[in-house]
This record gives sequence, C-alpha cells and structure tokens, in this order.
Amino acid sequence: MRIEVIKQIVDDSEIYKIKKMEYCCQKLKRNPIIKLFNEYIENAYCHHCNVPDDFDCKDCELQEEADEYGKRLSMMIQEKDTYPEPWEDGYITDYRYYPIEYCPHCGQPIEIEIIKEEDVTEQYKRLVEQKNAIYKKMKSTDSKKKERELSEEVCLITQKLNNMYEDCAWYMEET
Repeated sequence: MRIEVIKQIVDDSEIYKIKKMEYCCQKLKRNPIIKLFNEYIENAYCHHCNVPDDFDCKDCELQEEADEYGKRLSMMIQEKDTYPEPWEDGYITDYRYYPIEYCPHCGQPIEIEIIKEEDVTEQYKRLVEQKNAIYKKMKSTDSKKKERELSEEVCLITQKLNNMYEDCAWYMEET
C-alpha cells in the first residue's frame, strides 16, 4: 500500500491531507476499522522491554516514532469501547489507536510519503477576516433577505475553515 500526503501548517498545527492512496488489496480498502490517522498512539506495553510504558522505558522505537505530543501519522486500527456512564442515561465511547506497518490481509508494507509541505496560515487568516467583515455587515443590515444571504456566506466560509483543520482528509486543489 502506498499513500502520498501533503503536510499543511496552520499556525502551529500540522495537518495531513491525502493526495493519493493506492490500496494493496480489496480487503484492506473495505475494512472499516483500519484508516489513516494522525492520532495519539496506544502503547500500553513496550514491545522491547515488555513492561508498561509508564516505567523507565525511554529507548524504544515506538516512543521515538511519535512526535513531541505523542501523535503519529500512520495506518491504524481503531478500537472502540462503549460502556454505560455511571448514574447517567448515556454511554461513554473510548477510542484507542494501534499503528500497523503491514497490511493485515496480504502482508505488504504500508508506505506513507510526505510529498509536499505548505503553509496555509495566511489563507486561514484571510478567511477569518472575511468572516468577521461579513458578520459586521450582518449586524448593521435591516433587511432580513440581505441578512440571510450574508448568513449563507458565513456558513460557506465556516465550512472552508473547518475543512482546513480536518486531519487526514482528501486534499482539495484551490481553483
């Protein structure tokens, strides 16, 4: 499996967008729990020392592969536990992520390549300024029709801003 990603930087955040994804087999493509994530990895036990990772294990590959916040970009198995919340009517859902380096179905290695790095901070700031300007127009208008049109514009800009911060989504070229 081969994945090409683009690393985007917005302020101090690193966001990865998928440019191209070639699956090695159809089973992996259809598997709903294996996805590309940039998440906190679950390493309850060190693979080298066989001790819990909260002990003094500092020289392990698994800890070196994550960034300074404990996040890692890789294909991961997403495990989900749902259990009832004590004294409440709802449920708590707990997600854990386990990185994999080989396809569990056919055994081919999973290769992730960062093909480009771009800083989109200026574009983000421009959209925020544009949104604030439209908000000012919305507050000053008396026309309900004009306010509705401006509100739709704000929704479109908000959607663009949300898409910029969506991690591991498909990369969209600016037209």
